[in-house]
Amino acid sequence: MGSSVDRAWINGRVFTGDGFAEGFLVEDGEVQAVGSDDVVRRAKGSETEVADLRGHLVLPGLIDLHMHLTDTVLQREGVDLRGTQSREEFASRLRSRLTPDSAHPLVGVGWDSSLWADRREPTRDELDRISEEQPLILFQVSMHAAALNSRALAELGIDETSADPPGGRFGRDSAGRLNGLVYDSALARLNASDASRSWARTNLTAFQRLLGNAAAMGLTTLCPVLATPEEVDVVAALSDSGLPVRIRFYLDLRSLDRYHSLPTAPSGGGWRVAGVKAITDGALGTRTAWLSAPYADRPETTGYPIWDDESLVRALEQARSLGLPPALHAIGDRAVSRVLDLLTKVETSGTPRIEHASMTPPTLWSSLEKVRPHLVVQPHFVETDRWIVERLGQDRARWTYAFRTLTDHGFPLGGASDSPVEPLDPWTGVRAAVFRAPRSEFGRFTSSERLAPIEAFQLYTRNAGPILGEPGLGQLAVGSPADFVVTSATSLDGALASERPPVVETWMGGRRTFPAPAA
Repeated sequence: MGSSVDRAWINGRVFTGDGFAEGFLVEDGEVQAVGSDDVVRRAKGSETEVADLRGHLVLPGLIDLHMHLTDTVLQREGVDLRGTQSREEFASRLRSRLTPDSAHPLVGVGWDSSLWADRREPTRDELDRISEEQPLILFQVSMHAAALNSRALAELGIDETSADPPGGRFGRDSAGRLNGLVYDSALARLNASDASRSWARTNLTAFQRLLGNAAAMGLTTLCPVLATPEEVDVVAALSDSGLPVRIRFYLDLRSLDRYHSLPTAPSGGGWRVAGVKAITDGALGTRTAWLSAPYADRPETTGYPIWDDESLVRALEQARSLGLPPALHAIGDRAVSRVLDLLTKVETSGTPRIEHASMTPPTLWSSLEKVRPHLVVQPHFVETDRWIVERLGQDRARWTYAFRTLTDHGFPLGGASDSPVEPLDPWTGVRAAVFRAPRSEFGRFTSSERLAPIEAFQLYTRNAGPILGEPGLGQLAVGSPADFVVTSATSLDGALASERPPVVETWMGGRRTFPAPAA
């Protein structure tokens, strides 16, 4: 991956994470000076080379605080079903990738039936018409549901006698027959048995390709959440030849019994286990997020919790004994309330995170103030959750993804993609936080929750490092790792106006990771 380069960068528009400077000095992989060109020139050694930025914008390296590593590889290497606008387009993409003689299932990621005219979820009978021979395992865009054909159900041992697990269910038709849909904790059967995921975990090239693509987007740190020991093994193997991004794992809370068998993290900070992750409710897209009142468009349900309190507390205490801070997925207002209540009773290692915290009405603010968790949000949900007003009603929709209000109340927000649920590209998240989906009813309705450009970039820079317990990450300050992005823009507004990531170069620890040194 190359060695660290000592260099004085001058004549630029350098966003430090807090404000702006003209230049900065990098030596031994760290930032040694930041300020005016004169300050940087005086601080550099006589042999240190100088790079003229010609007025271009430099940002601290961008940090994605919440993504799914293997699932993103599957989305890129399998069938990408995101954005399919009809059942016919959905079926066409699948048929183009069928390999009936393959021993592996065909895995697809990203279908969203709310985009289709009839809005019906795909069923096993529909999938059987696409293929009866090859197992089909197709994850809904939220990753909280999947659709399977009959061959996949049979190979996974799911049949009419399979009981719904706590915090999940197997979908059934009006006659009680399995319809091929699997929700929330019932997906564990797929995670344990899916041969294609086993392939992905051992295909180092696919993972290396993904990490290189992340660097090309200006990302210098990724946080795979709900991570498995197998994913740690993959990254440990890749680190021998140098990683293009830092990796901070949040282990699946259910995997802690295997914690002591994990590889030893390297001293250079390329990767480490940073915490644990647990899912405490479902998703709004599948109407399984846990609400305090019924869904407006399906009043027979309020969603449901995942994990009972006793088991979750016991697991959190195990995480604390290992010194691992928790990151707890909570989307519905009832789920957020429950997590906040538990966090007032359970001591954790470090400051806890709440992942998504999608619904934060005023009734929760006093609890948020008491616990003061880090809130890790996904701004691009505003673009894709077009149905929020229909699903929740206007009163509750008003307090969904309320980034402006939360920021004004001093609650610390960090930014993430939740890839493959949303694009890994962090620039799409920054733009969503600033522009708030102006063409959708939900975006217009909640336009008062927009962030200023500097605040939106801080979600992925200055705010993110402290959430990881590494305040030097996400800023360009003396002593910080030299993680930064040189862009083709000359201002934050100009960077936002670019249709594609305006990344010219990405550097991590003073090493250029994009373009790759061999390029």
